[in-house]
Amino acid sequence: MKTAFSALIAALVALCPLPGAATEPAGPAVATPEMFQAVGDGSADDGPALAAAFQKAEETGEEVVLTRRYHYSASLRVPAGVLIRGVGSVGGAEPGDDYGRVRPALVPDQGASLRVERNVTLRNFAIVSAGLPQPTSYREVASTVKGWTGTAIEVGRKDGARDGADDVTIEDLFIIGFGRCIAAEWAARLQIFRVKGECENGIAIDQSHDVSRIADTHFWPFYVQGNLKLRYASKILDVQRADDSHATITLEQPHQLAPGDVVALADAKGLAGVLRSATVVAAPDTHHIEVSGLPDGQFAGGALRFLPGLEHGTAYSIEHSEGVNFIGNYSYGFLRHVYCGPGSEWVQFFNQGIDGNLLAADPASVGYDIEGDADRILVSGGLISGVAQTALINSSSPRAAIFSNVSINRSIKGVFAVSRGRLTVQGGDIASAAPSFVADAAAGLTLDNVAAANLKIAFQSEAARAKFSMRNDLAR
Repeated sequence: MKTAFSALIAALVALCPLPGAATEPAGPAVATPEMFQAVGDGSADDGPALAAAFQKAEETGEEVVLTRRYHYSASLRVPAGVLIRGVGSVGGAEPGDDYGRVRPALVPDQGASLRVERNVTLRNFAIVSAGLPQPTSYREVASTVKGWTGTAIEVGRKDGARDGADDVTIEDLFIIGFGRCIAAEWAARLQIFRVKGECENGIAIDQSHDVSRIADTHFWPFYVQGNLKLRYASKILDVQRADDSHATITLEQPHQLAPGDVVALADAKGLAGVLRSATVVAAPDTHHIEVSGLPDGQFAGGALRFLPGLEHGTAYSIEHSEGVNFIGNYSYGFLRHVYCGPGSEWVQFFNQGIDGNLLAADPASVGYDIEGDADRILVSGGLISGVAQTALINSSSPRAAIFSNVSINRSIKGVFAVSRGRLTVQGGDIASAAPSFVADAAAGLTLDNVAAANLKIAFQSEAARAKFSMRNDLAR
């Protein structure tokens, strides 16, 4: 009798735990591509299995869990409300630049995108373009990078539907080998956190409203930068001019350069400035190249460099959007690091890091390009270095941009070029031998407590000079 009573009490306690009693929470229900016959080897087409897992998650509320490498050949739709997460390390710089082993990973063909709808969360996995080779030479890198196309993740639709992809979260992803990492359109309250990778272009945002946030992203040349064998540098032995812009250059080191390669010329006598670029038009042998695009005049000596992984487009692009916050992001080696175009307003950049290799930077490279009618763009803190031009201001807005407490180090052509709109620079430090400010007639310029080792202001007209004001300048 006593034994039966004890058993009854135990059963009741199990059904109705006492207050404060520890219970083991049930884990979330999951859907996996393997449930739908995915192979997960990075080669077999797992697109149908992925689509089936996404559909199941939409219907049941389960999470989609990725553990392997899943190849797909056509774009995939991620339905509204689905969470996709990977199990394991998200990836980063790989020994020998071999990204064929990174997992968990999606491995799409070029042109196949992950098309995300509203309230989707993507978390903790890599997206690596299919067939990305382990590079053995800078020639192979150049050919591979030039072939990068498509967009890894597309957020929203292009039919004008404002509610097409609101409240999307993308975090802890590694993306490499595409024309663009992420493109978002009509995506309110977009959140992108801790995404890193290397693509021709980084993140493009159009028609984003109600304060989107992009934080701690990191775009760096993971594919080539860590491997010295994937770069070319040589002393220039001789230059023979063919005409005003063409020449034949003799190089000390044998090369694998090909027509279309853009090379950097540094420290050559007779060339104004420290860096110029030229385009290879012919390579008759391993010690000679024919180039075009040279500036006028004779030059000799110096060095020629080719870093194929640094021929990138735009890291961050914003148009027709307001209230987008960028916090603690970093980009390296892009032709244009930040673009604020038509319709961008109240866009804020906090502690943004911009950098590049001056010895191989494109003379057209720029840190911030503020165009159209961009309005009230704020850059606060952070670093700008290793670009030809720190910032270009060409906006019709009378209050285009404010740079506050920004550290500016090393630019070739100049620091700020203001052709339209008003630029205000508050605090910060400028360390550059190039002109600090160039202002046109339609520009307004205000300096407030700017510390500069060699402050130079070039006014293109008396009208530009009349619109200039300086308060409590700390130039030294």
